[in-house]
Amino acid sequence: MICTKAILVGCIFLLAPFLAIGKKEQSPDELTPMVLVETRSPRSLSETSPWVTVLSGEDLERRQIHSVADALRTVPGMAVVRSGQAGAQVSLHSRGSESNHVTFLLEGRKLNGGFSGLYNLGQLSLTGLSGVEVLRGSSSTLYGGEGIGGAVMLRSGQVPENGVLSNVGLSGGSFGTLRGNLQTTFREGDWNGNIGLSGTTTENDRPNAGYWNHSSALRLERTLSEEWSIDFLSMGYRTDLGLPSATHSVTPTDCQNTTQYLLSPGISGEGDAWRFQSHYSFIKDDLEYLSPTYETRSWTEQEEIESQFEWEWNESLSVTLGASYATQRYLQDGYSAFSTPPTTWREGDGWEKVSGFGLLRYVPSSAFELSGGMRAEDYSDYGSPITWTLFSKRILTGSVSLFGRYSTGFSPPTALELYGMGPSHAGNSNLKPEESEGWELGLLFGNDRSDGEVRFTYFENRIKNLIQTPVFGNPPENLNSSRMNGVEMSFVWLFGEEWELHGSYAYLDALNEDSGEGFLDRRPKHSGSIGLEHSDESTVVGVEMVFRGDTREKNWDGVSPSYGSWIKADDYAVARLYAEHELKEDLSLFGRIENLFDEEYEEVDGYPALGIGAFGGLRYSF
Repeated sequence: MICTKAILVGCIFLLAPFLAIGKKEQSPDELTPMVLVETRSPRSLSETSPWVTVLSGEDLERRQIHSVADALRTVPGMAVVRSGQAGAQVSLHSRGSESNHVTFLLEGRKLNGGFSGLYNLGQLSLTGLSGVEVLRGSSSTLYGGEGIGGAVMLRSGQVPENGVLSNVGLSGGSFGTLRGNLQTTFREGDWNGNIGLSGTTTENDRPNAGYWNHSSALRLERTLSEEWSIDFLSMGYRTDLGLPSATHSVTPTDCQNTTQYLLSPGISGEGDAWRFQSHYSFIKDDLEYLSPTYETRSWTEQEEIESQFEWEWNESLSVTLGASYATQRYLQDGYSAFSTPPTTWREGDGWEKVSGFGLLRYVPSSAFELSGGMRAEDYSDYGSPITWTLFSKRILTGSVSLFGRYSTGFSPPTALELYGMGPSHAGNSNLKPEESEGWELGLLFGNDRSDGEVRFTYFENRIKNLIQTPVFGNPPENLNSSRMNGVEMSFVWLFGEEWELHGSYAYLDALNEDSGEGFLDRRPKHSGSIGLEHSDESTVVGVEMVFRGDTREKNWDGVSPSYGSWIKADDYAVARLYAEHELKEDLSLFGRIENLFDEEYEEVDGYPALGIGAFGGLRYSF
């Protein structure tokens, strides 16, 4: 392990001198994009720490990446695990944490609110968004519970200086796949906004694996004065999905229907030395499982009012204060023919919490920053946790910066963990909240992405009472102690005006310290990506590869004598090729090949991923 880390550090220092050769010219706005996820306040990309990754909407569109799940596959330390093919359940392990440990936000509005506590990132289209910001490591102090693993901030689309801009795309390809999307942005007088709509349908390549999805995103803003404005944000999706069982079982006719949406009005103001924002959010989640032998349905509603005030005391000192009130209600009912006689059930519960937080930032010079924060929460069911964070940045040279952070986190049990769902998902009402503490050190080589850069991080994190399911169908349990540590690295190398090489790598050691086995389910020890792209005025051609290695998971086949024991999951390296050509000023032809070398692999045992597939279409702007 020590040797591996030494090699990684050595590679980073060897790469650093080459970064100065990047010559790619970009506009001032591209050079200094404003990032929200790390501090809740706008700051330039060059100021962000190495454990923050920003994926611009333009980059994702050019690479033909259409879902948040696929976008996160290239982020170091974010292990995306799909249970089968397009549309299937996606889990996300940020630095070895659980899927419900990552907070998802739209322009600061929290999206998590479903029965399982997570946002099903595999269902949400990127249409209507201008980018994705990823913060790895605890975000509980910034955003409250569910933030042990980090935060993902979705940014709404950029609007023109004046007038209306629209583009529409139509594509299709292998496995009976059809996709259409429309995005419109506008600015007219005191009004501006953007609208994004997308629809996808596919049959995949297994029986009862068909998938249909419709997603939408909306932002409207009206300027009231030079200082004040109001806005309204909405985002949601509707999906219908077939649920094939594992390959070693008979394929059932089960299906899953999901509807989830956010409605959020807000107000904001900004003066010379202050910034204020406040919003109300309503999140609705409706999940339905249908089978010949049982039916379950869950409804979850979450409401939140949050306000934040930021004041610049002087050029070197600023303070941010905020407060929020949130409630969640959940209800489920169902029918099961597994028992004799058949049974029905109906149960519900909920919670409320009040939160207050403060952030202090001290910047005595351009070369040094020290900041810290604290959040106090009062749950109706889980006590009054306090989380805090300390952050420091030091510029060592003109192009090398050192970062450090210590943070704690808190996450209450989800409704699914407490009460279960249906005959095969038991709950445990005696679960304790999860608590974490961790630290990290990072190095940033390069002033900003336009010149090329390397980001490197070493981290350690401990989670007390981590919630795990020992055997499928049994109730979840708390682990006394679990530990995650590792390294993350990413780089962008620009050579000439037309070529870009980018990549990432993460090493993770995730341990269950309660057992002699030591493993945590579906956490890859090695993961990463690499990509090469050539672009000129009319044509883009690129190739990318993602890889994963040394992963353990439980055997849930229900057949083998080793049922419930650890097995080694498939290692894989999957490549994709994409290209786009501008036929004329407002019309482009694009295409891609997924799983270029037809790799056979399963991210979850018994649920094979799709083989090689070709897709293409047209994009028209007006």
